[in-house]
Amino acid sequence: MSLAILRCPLCKGELIFSESKAYCKTCKSTYPKSGRFWNFTKKVIELKIPNQTELFAQEERGMVLRLQNFYLPRIRKYFGEKPLKILDSGCGTGRVVKEFLKLGYDAFGIDIDPERASYFDDENRFFFADGCFLPFGDRTFDVIISFGVLEHIGENDKIDERKKIRKMYIEESLRVLKKGGIIYLSFPNGIFPIDFWHGDNIFWPRIKMRLHLPYYDWLPNFFEVKEYLRDFKVKVRSLSPLGHLQFMVAKGRYGNLAYYLGRLWALTLKIFFEDKTTIFFSPFLVLEIQKRY
Repeated sequence: MSLAILRCPLCKGELIFSESKAYCKTCKSTYPKSGRFWNFTKKVIELKIPNQTELFAQEERGMVLRLQNFYLPRIRKYFGEKPLKILDSGCGTGRVVKEFLKLGYDAFGIDIDPERASYFDDENRFFFADGCFLPFGDRTFDVIISFGVLEHIGENDKIDERKKIRKMYIEESLRVLKKGGIIYLSFPNGIFPIDFWHGDNIFWPRIKMRLHLPYYDWLPNFFEVKEYLRDFKVKVRSLSPLGHLQFMVAKGRYGNLAYYLGRLWALTLKIFFEDKTTIFFSPFLVLEIQKRY
């Protein structure tokens, strides 16, 4: 049963499930349902009818392409056709989880967005949960995907607090990852001086990109993540976003030239010392973190 993998997110104790709530035998915490889905956030979450249906539809198209062109080839390269447990941490509408399930993988998703949760369909596969307090046992998953989440963790906090909770997020992901398992952690690159995903340009409002000084920003970077991993035995690679990003948003905003230039840039990064050039010259980082203990 899918619920057997669940643990108390606070103490990691065993949970007892009734029809409407989960109860921790160790710390006595209780967790209700929000709608049909278990809520492990300790916050009241009310499901909402989505008012950004076109945006979410665009996100889902990107999820499917990312799975087909990036995640799936790499997962099969490392694990072959082995049956795997996969977690999408910050799963959005959950489309990646649904596609993995169609392919026969044992996939699960967590998120805290009540609008995107309206796309969830299986209460034993999707959960409301905080990535810093995952409701799963140790060494549960073979693969964890985290797309566009890390930059939003602590984004409005002071730097010390922000680093503290981002470290918690990565430590929790490693805790629930099996030995030899892989995390795909991706986010806009704080070293690259242009942010194509957050905010408008104050000088050219019609151009949807934000300029910032390298490092001087709330966006994470490779060296920040390496600092969080210092106490763990892991192998970290920085990959080209080719296949991970589709550049369709760039095409819609700036035309065909931006689309082809984006793909050419990603291909160039892949060809020339991918593990080094992407750290500084890729606007979007895709880190492959393999657990070795």
